Amino acid sequence: MKYLLLVFVSVFLIGIGGLSAQKMLVNDSLEVELDLERDPLVKTEILGKLSRKYVYSNFNEALRYAEEVLHLSENIETSKISEKIELKALLLLAEIYWTNSKYKEAMQNAAQASEIAKRNNMQKELARSYLITGSIYLRIDNYSKSLEYYFKSLKIFREIDNQTYICSSLNNIGSVFSDQNRHEKALEYFSEALKTAESANDSAKIELCLGNVASAHSSLDQYEIAKNTIRKALRLRQGKQINSQDGMNAMNLAIIFSKLQEFDSAAIFYDQALLMFNQLNDESGKALFYINYANLFYDLKNYAKSMEYALMAYNNSLKFGFSGYYTEICSLLRDLNYLLDKPEEVYKYSIVESRLKDSLYFEDNNNKKSNFELQYEFDLKQQKKELSQQRKNYIFIIIIIFFVSVASVGILIISHQRQKAKNILLEKQKLKAELDFKNKEFTSSVLFSMKKNELLSEISENLNK
Repeated sequence: MKYLLLVFVSVFLIGIGGLSAQKMLVNDSLEVELDLERDPLVKTEILGKLSRKYVYSNFNEALRYAEEVLHLSENIETSKISEKIELKALLLLAEIYWTNSKYKEAMQNAAQASEIAKRNNMQKELARSYLITGSIYLRIDNYSKSLEYYFKSLKIFREIDNQTYICSSLNNIGSVFSDQNRHEKALEYFSEALKTAESANDSAKIELCLGNVASAHSSLDQYEIAKNTIRKALRLRQGKQINSQDGMNAMNLAIIFSKLQEFDSAAIFYDQALLMFNQLNDESGKALFYINYANLFYDLKNYAKSMEYALMAYNNSLKFGFSGYYTEICSLLRDLNYLLDKPEEVYKYSIVESRLKDSLYFEDNNNKKSNFELQYEFDLKQQKKELSQQRKNYIFIIIIIFFVSVASVGILIISHQRQKAKNILLEKQKLKAELDFKNKEFTSSVLFSMKKNELLSEISENLNK
């Protein structure tokens, strides 16, 4: 049977988890703190914490607190601070919608966050918006777009040297390759993410990365390596407050033992996983446990027990709306009823499976259509912005050309005037030289005439004698 190993996609910095009793007490404390607080900036921080606490357990509550952050941003007078808080709210809303498979709303909030981040040159928040956008595309199997945005986020996080988010981006890139069954490539990025987490000494990320590395090794049938890697993750968690990631690691280890046909060991870790999910009130984790546990009993040919857990998975998924599990469960129930010789039930679950596939296909297509429409609007907006910027650039270039032309004409006029003045000066010098020459010539002529007259006078006097 097909076991469902989990690969973790990182969007939130907090660990994946439901609400434990301790977390509920923390929430009550935050609620009291929120009621007493009057400073809107501090209130936004408290609301953000409350929203994140409810993300994996109560969508409506998480959404309510996130929207309160957004409303508070509208009441802050300083526009820069208001936009900063609005940006936080939009990113939080995008994450909440993404977590609950509402991709159109997630994309809208991520796109708005991206615009604000660009306008205010907030690189970390811009990269986070890309990270969420990539995760939305991953959920609707648009792998090329998903990788495009994940690599864009990775580039920015590397530029600002944010090791935690570098690790998230690398993990998510690995998840894309894992979804494409390119497990060696996935392992390459999961391993790089693990090295990054280890160099940053980020224990939460190390645990998540170990789970992903183990999943990749298991998909490559490298079960011993996978087993040792998950055990390392579980050892790191010893003595810490449990979260759903612990349950998933325990269940992944159980699946590996099942593939190795070490069923007694598999049962031990399945029990550990279920205990954790029950303590956390994690219904999604429990649904996944029921599916995999039913598959275990199916492999053991204990079809009655497999049926029991398959029905629990079916009822749990219907109750809490885990649509991603429906077809897998119906397929298992159809096969079990066939083996138990119950043709009416085989027909029933075949019809249910067929309808579910059709509805999921329709829903997925709607999500893709909405997403493409939103992307088209976003691209159109970007094109308009680029055209507007191009017009501004053209106007700027024309102004520069105009001023350069005016300056060139001015320089030519000045050069011409200087040349003209120089020519006039040369002409004056030439005229002066000619005048001096003529004056000298005239003076010489006068002296000659005087000399001649003197001589004639002298001759005349001599003749008169």
